[in-house]
Amino acid sequence: MRVLILDDDREFCEELSEFLRADGHAVHTASDGFLAARLAFESSHDLLLLDFHVPGVNRTGLIQMMKRKNPHLKIFIVTGNPSAESLLARENLSGCVDKVMYKPLPAETLLNTLAA
Repeated sequence: MRVLILDDDREFCEELSEFLRADGHAVHTASDGFLAARLAFESSHDLLLLDFHVPGVNRTGLIQMMKRKNPHLKIFIVTGNPSAESLLARENLSGCVDKVMYKPLPAETLLNTLAA
């Protein structure tokens, strides 16, 4: 699976990307929306792991742009915010987001979700 991780927590990105690569996935990481958008246009991804709060990122615009480019892209929001699901509903993004996962996110939990 080709995975793009967008999270401003570089340590989280590195740990998760190492774990996913060890499981055979191709992984790109980005810590800002500009880089994520560039990576999205340079190559195709199967999954976007998107931190709910990334400074300087228009979450709604990014999700809509990426879904237009690849309607089959799965999007998982990764967050520590317990209100994320209701906020996504208010932003009319519930139908675009496939799953909300909460931090701390054990890598095994993510792998089990991907395997399901």
